[in-house]
Amino acid sequence: MFFHIYKYRLKALFYQKEEFFWNLIFPLILATCFFAAFSKITESTEGFSTIPVAVVLEETDGEKYFTEMMDALSESKDGEEAFFAVNYVAKEEAEALLEDKEVAGMIVLKEAKPSLIILENGMEQTMIKAVMDKYLQTMDVITGMIPAHLDKLEQVMEAVSDEASYIREQKLTDGNIDNIIDYFFALIAMTCLMGTSTGQVCITYIKANLSAIGLRKSISSAKRMTMILGDMAATYSLSALSNAALLIYLKYILKLNMGGSFLEIYAVTLVGSLIGISIGILIGSLPGVGEGAKMGINLCITLFSSFLSGLMMGGIKYLIEEYCPIINRINPASLISDALHSLNIYDDYAKYAQCMVIMVVMSAVLLTAGIVIARRETYDNI
Repeated sequence: MFFHIYKYRLKALFYQKEEFFWNLIFPLILATCFFAAFSKITESTEGFSTIPVAVVLEETDGEKYFTEMMDALSESKDGEEAFFAVNYVAKEEAEALLEDKEVAGMIVLKEAKPSLIILENGMEQTMIKAVMDKYLQTMDVITGMIPAHLDKLEQVMEAVSDEASYIREQKLTDGNIDNIIDYFFALIAMTCLMGTSTGQVCITYIKANLSAIGLRKSISSAKRMTMILGDMAATYSLSALSNAALLIYLKYILKLNMGGSFLEIYAVTLVGSLIGISIGILIGSLPGVGEGAKMGINLCITLFSSFLSGLMMGGIKYLIEEYCPIINRINPASLISDALHSLNIYDDYAKYAQCMVIMVVMSAVLLTAGIVIARRETYDNI
């Protein structure tokens, strides 16, 4: 009987267009919108590309040292992009390039001192100015030491050209350190909690006072527990399918680096979906509450939980962690996103295991409470 109920409930879910859309199609649409919006932000704030500059060389004795520096910065080393793309042109041509925004800045070298001309402020212009300031500081050191220490000029030149590095670059994680990924983790959490509505329907379809289907099931020979578990298993299958489709789309179509392996991330979504369905079953089992009110409660829980996990406002979860961390320990969406975040950042599974255990315990408590309430409800007549 369980498999019979499971099979026909699963078929019914695929014919319910609203449930199918909100659980499967809507997360894919939202993920596409996030990717289109956030990828441009990342490129503009964190991406680097070679900076085009125009250089005008007027009659000067310091031309040799300056051009050697600019040529060195225009070379690609170890497969990395060159810092500058230098165009040595006349002043009129440089002004035209700057006006057409084909170069980020125009450098005029006169009397061994470069002057920077720009049309707007930005990251590229700031980087050009930093290089020019460094060049001027270095030349001041050299020219200041020449009169008194002419015999040590060669040593000075080697010292300023070979700067010591006291910082060693060390990779802390193989995950995605871009904060934008947190929005996608919150989106996955919201998708898991979409199961609250389908979980509510599981109870609606076994209660005689709520639906015609519930009326027919109430007079059938099947046990109420079997009906609840059969409907729940079908609902869970739809959520599992939705999660798999979303993860495949994020990881292999949009090619997002989410840190952990596909199976580890998928395991988080499976437990998260179980929480969502359990919440829906508990809310659906509440006696004396109309179906519209129950649906509203489920929607509020899903959206508010997603909001606290950072879906609508990035960084709010970290503010909560600082001032009221207990909320993040009981908020389902925060637990899901924290588990995903731990896979992305940490080398061990301590945080991941903690979140998974909390979610399993919460699911068991919520599901048990919902089933107990639903089984105890009786009718005077049908």
